[in-house]
Amino acid sequence: QARYRDALFTGVTVTRDIPYGSAISPKTNTTEVLRLDHFTPTGDTEKLRPAVVLVHGGGFTGGDKNHRYLKRFADLACKRGYVAVSINYRLLPSRPKSLAEILISVADFKAAVRYLRKNASTWGIDKDRIACLGSSAGAYICMEAAYGNTGAGGSGNPGYRDDVQVVIDLWGALLDPKVIQGNEAPLMIIHGTLDTIVP
Repeated sequence: QARYRDALFTGVTVTRDIPYGSAISPKTNTTEVLRLDHFTPTGDTEKLRPAVVLVHGGGFTGGDKNHRYLKRFADLACKRGYVAVSINYRLLPSRPKSLAEILISVADFKAAVRYLRKNASTWGIDKDRIACLGSSAGAYICMEAAYGNTGAGGSGNPGYRDDVQVVIDLWGALLDPKVIQGNEAPLMIIHGTLDTIVP
């Protein structure tokens, strides 16, 4: 059996609704506290574990970190020795019409990655092995954060790196694929050819 490949742990410990940052909500124009759920293998003593940030879909206007498939993925990952967090990010009042609107969510995602590095020693995370997995709008966020070179900041935890080492894109896209460079994070895309929403 091999750690990170096989299910070596039987239990997963979950801590919900941890504040990881804050920013002005485009829906209410008031400060919104950004929260995440933290998943870890029960009883694990490893100090340098890879982590994965899970980002829900919902067209940038809906969705939630508690979606059942994100919880299922977190469970599968943690039983193999990973740490996982599922994040909420600021939602828009209507579908985005520009990259600038999407960058609000990207800024929140990057704040979550910085939060993981800020708490790496407490949570037993390897700062140099952080991945992200997003679906639909969540995949757009992961892709823009990893490859967009947008410099979206804010939302909290300044002074820490916000880069990721792996991107898993579930039926999302990148607004300009030409921005991807050969020395950036490896990318895995899972996408159906019959998708009528995301090309």
